[in-house]
Amino acid sequence: MTFLLPIPSMEKDLQRYCKLFAIAEQSCKNAEIVVPEGVLVPAINELRYAGHHMMRAFAADDEQSAREEIKKAQGHAVRSIHDVYDALAIYYIDQCRQFSDEFKSIPISQAYPDYLADRQKLEDAKKKIHAIPRTSEVEIDIANKEKYVNTLQEVFNSFENARDELNKEKSKARQNARRFLMAALISSATLLLSAYGVIKSW
Repeated sequence: MTFLLPIPSMEKDLQRYCKLFAIAEQSCKNAEIVVPEGVLVPAINELRYAGHHMMRAFAADDEQSAREEIKKAQGHAVRSIHDVYDALAIYYIDQCRQFSDEFKSIPISQAYPDYLADRQKLEDAKKKIHAIPRTSEVEIDIANKEKYVNTLQEVFNSFENARDELNKEKSKARQNARRFLMAALISSATLLLSAYGVIKSW
């Protein structure tokens, strides 16, 4: 088998592919310590497809075919990066939703004064991520998505930092609820006994 590459006229395309692949690979590695196992499968598959097209580029019979394969490889690398940030966004949004559900029985803002402001940051970042188009300005698109995913991460971290204090408030609320229930039961029992006494005296 003969290999057509490297060809000087394709040097920029190859450099761009290598840059995109390196970003995608590092993004996957960074996300692996955050998201559950399996979530990154689409992103990892895109990297595999990118490598496959590069093999085809090196084995191409002519320059045009090689160039087309490199472009396809670049496209898969770009999709891998987007898939990573999409997975991270979904993870942080879901974790924040679970946090809000977990503590919805107590007034969160009393123990976590920045809660409403952080919730607004979360909502704004969600809308902006969904609004980011996939244009030919790949680096700009990715930089924007990374910025808003970082905002989601910051909100998630703030939520987690408030967890201990909110757990204390939740525990107090449960204790107060039990005291109220016990007081209500005692009051009801007292009324029943009083009523029984009145009826018996008749």
